[in-house]
Amino acid sequence: MNCIKKCLSAALLFFLVTAVCFTCTQCSKNYSIFYQEEKIKTTTPPYKTESGEIMLPLRATMAIFDGEVMQKENQIRITQNTREIILHLESDTAYANRREIHLTAPVTQLEDEIFFPASALTAFIGAAAVINEDEKNIRLIPPAFRDMMNDTIVSNTNRKEGEIKTYNGISIIDGMGMEFLHFSDDQAVKYADIVNTYCDKLPDVNVYSMIVPTAAEFYGPKNRYPDYTSGIRTAYQSLEPGVTPVNVIKELDAHADEKLYFNTDHHWTQRGAYYAYKAFADLKKLPLDPIDSFPNDHFDGYLGSFINYTRGTEGETILRNHADLLERFLPKVEVSGKAYYDMNMEKYIMDIPVVDTKSTTYACFIDGDFPITVFKTSVENGKKLVLIKESYGNAFATWAVNNYSEVYVVDSRQFNDSLHTNASEPFDMIEFYNKIRFDDLLILSYPVSVAESSMRQALLSFVK
Repeated sequence: MNCIKKCLSAALLFFLVTAVCFTCTQCSKNYSIFYQEEKIKTTTPPYKTESGEIMLPLRATMAIFDGEVMQKENQIRITQNTREIILHLESDTAYANRREIHLTAPVTQLEDEIFFPASALTAFIGAAAVINEDEKNIRLIPPAFRDMMNDTIVSNTNRKEGEIKTYNGISIIDGMGMEFLHFSDDQAVKYADIVNTYCDKLPDVNVYSMIVPTAAEFYGPKNRYPDYTSGIRTAYQSLEPGVTPVNVIKELDAHADEKLYFNTDHHWTQRGAYYAYKAFADLKKLPLDPIDSFPNDHFDGYLGSFINYTRGTEGETILRNHADLLERFLPKVEVSGKAYYDMNMEKYIMDIPVVDTKSTTYACFIDGDFPITVFKTSVENGKKLVLIKESYGNAFATWAVNNYSEVYVVDSRQFNDSLHTNASEPFDMIEFYNKIRFDDLLILSYPVSVAESSMRQALLSFVK
C-alpha cells in the first residue's frame, strides 16, 4: 500500500511540474494584439507554437472586423460582410466563400477559445497581422478594400430631373438616353467569385477588377437612379485579397459635368474611359498626362446604339435632336494593332488602328469587337497588360497603350462556344499566360456582365 501511495505521489508531482513547465513555456510565448493603436483584451492571448506559427484567438480577432463566429461541434462558421469562412477543429483546410484554403497550422481549441494561424487572416478577410517579435505584439491591419467604396457617394449635382419617357426599354430624360440596369448582391458575389478564380489560377499575375456603372448612376433622377455604388461595394468586398479592385466612381463623379456618356448610346465616351483609366493608373502609380494634352479629333452629330433600340418611336426623334459630339483622342506613343480569331494569334483577321479618326461610330475605338486584339507600342518598359472586356473596354484600351509595351484585348463573349455565334475557338487563360507571360490582368465589366448568368459563365470559361 505504501508503495502504491509513493507511486501516486510521484505521478502527481510529475504531472504538476509538467503542467507548470508547460504553462510557463506557453506564457513566455504569449503575444498581445493591437488594432489602431489600441490593445485588444482577449480571454486567451495569441501564442506561438513550437513550429513557429503565431496562433490568433478566433472570436476576439473576428469581433474586431465585425465577424460573427458560430461553432457546432467541430465545425466553425464565420460570417463577415459578404464572406463565409468554414473551419474544422484539428484541420489545416478551410473554405472562404467555398474556395479551399490550406492553413499553415491546424485550427485548435484551448479552453473556450478557438485558435487559427495568423497567416490565414489575409486569405479569410483581407486583413493582415504584422508581428513584432521583440515586443511580443501583433498589429492587425484592416483590409484596404473595405474602405475603398465606403466613403464613395455620388453627388446629385448633375442629375436630370425632367420627365422620364421610356421607349423599347430605353429611358430618355432631358434628351439623354439611359439604361436603368440592376444587379443583386447575390449576382455581385457570384461575379466576384469568378474574378477570384483568376487570382487563384494566376498567382504570378497582378489581377484587377473594374466594374463601370452606366450613365444613370450620375445623371439619373434622385428618385430613380440605380445605385450601382452599393452593388459594386458588395462585389469588391467579396474579392479575395489577391484581387485589387478599382474604384472608378469617385473619378467619374468628380468629372460628371464633362461629357462622360453619350446621349444616344449605352456606352461611355472616350473621355469617360479616360477618367476610369486614370483611377487605374493612379492605383498603379502609372504616369498619365492630362486628357486635353492628347491629340484630339472630333465629329459632331454622332448617333449611337439607342437610335436602333428606339427605332420608329418618338424616342428616336428626341435622340436625333440631341446628337452627340464624338471625341477621338489619339495616343502619344506609336501603336500597331492586329486582330485574331484564336488565342494562339495564328488566325489573323486584320490590322487594327487604336483610334480610327475616319470612323463616326463607337467602332472608332479599336475598330470594335474582335475575339483578341493585340497592340504593340513604342513604350519600352516591357510591361504587358491583358484586358478582358465587353464593349466598354474598347474606349478604355485606347488609353492603356500609353503605359504598356503590349496590350492584349480579349473579348470573353467570343470564345468557348459563348455568346456569339462565331465563338467556337477555345481560350484558356492559364495557357495564354504561359505563352505571353503578362504582368497585369484587368477584368472590366459593366452591369450587364455582372447581372447576367451567361456573361458570368463566359468570363468563367477562361479559367475552368
